[in-house]
Amino acid sequence: WILIYSNSNIQYNAFTERGDSIKVRAMDGELEVTIYKIENENELPNGRNAIQSMTINTTCTEENDLTLNNLYGALQLVEFTTRNDDDQLQQINSALATIQIDYVVSTPSPISVNITTARSSSNSSSGNVTEIV
Repeated sequence: WILIYSNSNIQYNAFTERGDSIKVRAMDGELEVTIYKIENENELPNGRNAIQSMTINTTCTEENDLTLNNLYGALQLVEFTTRNDDDQLQQINSALATIQIDYVVSTPSPISVNITTARSSSNSSSGNVTEIV
């Protein structure tokens, strides 16, 4: 379970599994993060099951070292956005990318077949990925 406050407002408060992506917005330049270990679905977060608490300063300065893929406790920074003074989106910076690849199956001579599955394999920084579509 992760609970995140910014400027005394709850930005995130939910059961979260390892590998989940969460999005939060720091309202005052910092995030107050508490991570809880929840043993069963009836258990609620409390001071006794807190396993990590931290403050993350989200102001983009060299001292804060907000670098993509850096770990901040149990959290990893994989994306951030910058906004201008009018709170308009200026730039999205991401360590992850969602891509779509369309395949065209062809043969040198016409044949009649029904394709029911296709296997796609790739290598990435997180390891080999195989997907059956």
